[in-house]
This record gives sequence, structure tokens and C-alpha cells, in this order.
Amino acid sequence: MSCSARMDNGPYHDSYQAIFLMEVTGNSAKAYRKNSQKVSEVLTGTIANNSLSLDGFGHRLDMSDTGWQLKFSGEFSADVSVFAGKGTMLLDAQPVRTCDLVLTRN
Repeated sequence: MSCSARMDNGPYHDSYQAIFLMEVTGNSAKAYRKNSQKVSEVLTGTIANNSLSLDGFGHRLDMSDTGWQLKFSGEFSADVSVFAGKGTMLLDAQPVRTCDLVLTRN
């Protein structure tokens, strides 16, 4: 995942990239990450009609009472090995970053 710099002047303003793991079981998908910088993000969704929508939450582990919401969607079918989706990071229901998410099947 790569996300733009924040649209507001909040903390952790710079753009960033992150690596997620993804599990697919039937038509359900889960993508998640937890890194050494103390950030956790989890996305879940459903594959239907050759598309995947993922929604989830993230937070800093040292500040778990404040977090953000993530929403992604894109094309995804059984015969492709890559999901490429566009999404948004929201804070208090307001968009603060635009993001691209690319997931590769192993």
C-alpha cells in the first residue's frame, strides 16, 4: 500500500508505503499488517462480481484510543494474481489520505 501525504496538517504527515499480508478463504478476504513502528491495520472484505471491497481500521499501538478507517475497492477475479485497488484513509469520517493498494497472490 502506498498513501499520499496527509491532506491536513496532522501528525505523521509524510506519504508512506506499507506491506500487507492477505488471506483469501472462499469469497472472504483479510489483509493486515503490524510493523516495528507500532502500527496495526486490518482490512476485511468480500469478493463478488469480479471485484473486492476492503474496509478496515488502523491505529498506533501506543495510541489505541485514536485510529483511522480505511476503504478500498478494485477489480479482483479468480484467474488473476494481482489485486490493484484505490482507497481512502479517513479520520473522524473525513478523508485525510488517498491510497493505492496492490496485493499479489502467492
